[in-house]
Amino acid sequence: MARILEKTADQWHGFTTTQKAGAVVAGAMTGFRLVAPFVIKKDRSQPWTWQDVGVRAAIAATDVADGWLTRSLGCTTEAGAFGDSLADKLAMTWHESELLGRRQLGHRTFIARGVRDALITVLRLSASDNGDKSPVSIAANKMGKATTEIRSAVDIATGSPLGERFPEIADALQTLTTVAISASGFYNVRQLTRRG
Repeated sequence: MARILEKTADQWHGFTTTQKAGAVVAGAMTGFRLVAPFVIKKDRSQPWTWQDVGVRAAIAATDVADGWLTRSLGCTTEAGAFGDSLADKLAMTWHESELLGRRQLGHRTFIARGVRDALITVLRLSASDNGDKSPVSIAANKMGKATTEIRSAVDIATGSPLGERFPEIADALQTLTTVAISASGFYNVRQLTRRG
């Protein structure tokens, strides 16, 4: 963690005022995703309302917005890449544990996704450890970000009142999503082992 903070400080000193402002706003969005699962309380046995769906959609939207902002302004940081990855995993686990608690997501699917997330995170950190000049935490590529957003959208749809009404369709979407994220995970592992 000390190395991440050290590299972030070096990056920060090279930013313009606009880039610093962008990094602060993106950091606030990532921070929101990090704390939301602990602040927003919901009885897991109760179905989601449209308001619950809206909150989860807002959380997913901050993931898209912070990445777009930092890339467009050129203000990505080591701490931002690490925090974004952590926030993504935390938000996904929160959504999916609620679905698991309401029996809208199977135990095997939940465990498989958790193992996949842990593996990708460890590989992203270890593949980047190539000396002082390399990044400490490799940021997600476009396929990784798209996978996160699709997974989030399917989780939100599954938990929505429509998902409650059409459980067979929601279950089929969850199965397809698990296959897709597994394939993307294998692709990412291959790419990371080539870099590392």
